[in-house]
Amino acid sequence: MDWSSPGAVYGQLRPLGLVVALAIAGVEYAVLVWAAGRMGRGRVTGVAGENTIRVSFARLALGSSAVFLIAATLFPAVIVLVQIPLQTALGRWVMAGVATANQAVLALPVILLSGFVQEPAKLLVALAGILPAGLGLAGPAGLGFAAPAGRAPAERLRRKAVRRAILLGAVAGAGFGAFEAAFFLSQVFATAGAMAPGLDRLGAAAPAVIERVSAVLFHLSLTGIAVYFWTFGPVKGLAALGGVSLIHGLVNYVAVLAAGLSGSVATTEALVAAAALTVFGWFVYLIRPSAATGPRPGNAGTRVTLAATLMVVVAAGFLVAGCRPKAQPLTLEAPWAAGEFSRLEIVNTDTGAKIADWEFGVEAEAGGQGWVLVSLTRVPQGTDRAAVHVSTGDLTPSLVEFEFKDEKGLIVATGRAVYSDGKVLIASRSSGQDQPVATVKLPGLPYFDNEEIVFALRALPLAEGWQATLNDVVSRSAGKTQVRVTVSGKETVSVPQGTYECWVVAMPALAQKAWIAVEAPHQLVQYANEAAKTLSKLVEYRPGQ
Repeated sequence: MDWSSPGAVYGQLRPLGLVVALAIAGVEYAVLVWAAGRMGRGRVTGVAGENTIRVSFARLALGSSAVFLIAATLFPAVIVLVQIPLQTALGRWVMAGVATANQAVLALPVILLSGFVQEPAKLLVALAGILPAGLGLAGPAGLGFAAPAGRAPAERLRRKAVRRAILLGAVAGAGFGAFEAAFFLSQVFATAGAMAPGLDRLGAAAPAVIERVSAVLFHLSLTGIAVYFWTFGPVKGLAALGGVSLIHGLVNYVAVLAAGLSGSVATTEALVAAAALTVFGWFVYLIRPSAATGPRPGNAGTRVTLAATLMVVVAAGFLVAGCRPKAQPLTLEAPWAAGEFSRLEIVNTDTGAKIADWEFGVEAEAGGQGWVLVSLTRVPQGTDRAAVHVSTGDLTPSLVEFEFKDEKGLIVATGRAVYSDGKVLIASRSSGQDQPVATVKLPGLPYFDNEEIVFALRALPLAEGWQATLNDVVSRSAGKTQVRVTVSGKETVSVPQGTYECWVVAMPALAQKAWIAVEAPHQLVQYANEAAKTLSKLVEYRPGQ
């Protein structure tokens, strides 16, 4: 998926994705109208007598259509020009200021921000459609800045709020959600089409379609709720906007964590569907016909509903976050000696073609107080070298140096990461230009640099059923994460270098596996990266002295 510009997002849309997304939005909007029971042919009915409000159907249709199209058109700009830059900046700040590698903590503010960007954008589009759609009120209340006194005017204002919520809020949310669905489904159908051409691609893409059904309903309902409350003044409007923005961000957060922890599409879809149905039910409750003589906005029932929704989402978030494993003390023993060298060949698992050489070497630091762990990847385009200086005992990194050379041997990019005083400072240079220095606050010990993870696996006390969580500092990209490592058992593996009995070390979150020799010096015999569709096999090994 290309998020480089709004134009790039538009360019990835496909007809089938658009058709399915519009169908989802249309059906859900029809269900909302049916549930609300508020619209009549040629007019929008009100209470009897002086409160009956007649609105041109043509004007309503034109205004609502414009709101839908504007909301849909703005989706790429909101995401590419606002949300992604803000999330990138916030992510850097979190990496530099929070001393943990737990993604459940690091991701929280970044993902929450999505709700506080998207919901105000949708609300602004909906409010901009009030006058074009003929849904304004005489006086300042027309823009939602005051509520008239007295029962009859109050009833009139509430009915106006219902109309705005259905005809503008829900439409803006449906437009925003429909474009999002069209974009994601276009990618899914393109992938599914390669595996199941023709109508079969709909079946192959069914899980993604179901997830988008929930997502569009979620967008539609939240914006409708925000517009409804905005009609009663800025205090209620801003409170509602804050509430729906928080709910939006929290649902995204829980869904991302659930997907990362369980790896189950069904679990994630169930969570999103539950959230969508909850907010849809809340929306229908607010605009139900019987509410005209029932509770008023801001009453105890509405506050309880909002509080209950937030509590359910927050509780789910803590439940999922609480499942995150914690890093634990490790006993490490380096099995190598200075001068050791390994070379693996990397092949594409689909074609079997060799794509790179992957080399590892070990050097001793002067004075014997540490190791220099070197990894080198050779591809046709050049070589990528990383050297990690670590302590001899716990392999804690102190310095990482990067260098990339092109096919002619010319240095294209360099980097240097210095570990000191509870943080790592990363300086880099690319294409002759110095890049801004990045800072990452270090998690608690033990932690490893990502460039030494393969070496660290060899030094761990691997055994049947053994598992641990490693704090992984990704200095190359100024990030950090946690990697869950599990030994699933033993396997006998034959590679060009020979036949070895190996521990199978799985890293499910990365979709990667390593086969580490049971006998010392515990060579890396084989390595699989399922996401990249590569398999590396040991073809050369020289022990150190």
